[in-house]
Amino acid sequence: MAKNKTPQEKRLDTLTEDTEKQKKALVAQLRRTPIVQLACERVDVGRATYYKWRARDQVFARAADRAKKAGEFFINDMAESRLLRMIQDDNITAIIFWLKHNNPKYAVTTRVIHEHEVITTRPSVEETNAFAQHLAEIHARKG
Repeated sequence: MAKNKTPQEKRLDTLTEDTEKQKKALVAQLRRTPIVQLACERVDVGRATYYKWRARDQVFARAADRAKKAGEFFINDMAESRLLRMIQDDNITAIIFWLKHNNPKYAVTTRVIHEHEVITTRPSVEETNAFAQHLAEIHARKG
């Protein structure tokens, strides 16, 4: 038998549905724009709300993380595509950037030159004799 809901219960159900729709919209937006601030602005959700949802809803948090990662891959692919077009158009800055980051021959290297000096001194004859005498005394006590 269906229970008649109070107006307050109906309102809570509506809020829950709206929240779930907003969460789905935010996850979809993160796939297109993997920057939390921009994604929140575009779906009209506050950043504080986004982080509150993440803390309270592990499923949402995982979905948001996956969406951000997918969005980052998309942006990286787009950037690489633009970079390759710039290289084809003989953009010297793009060529240098590509070589510095993809060919060890052109990579920026840091060289560390380390100098040190090792000084060794031989003990004097007196020090050697004193040490030998000390060892002989120790040996005599044991034996």
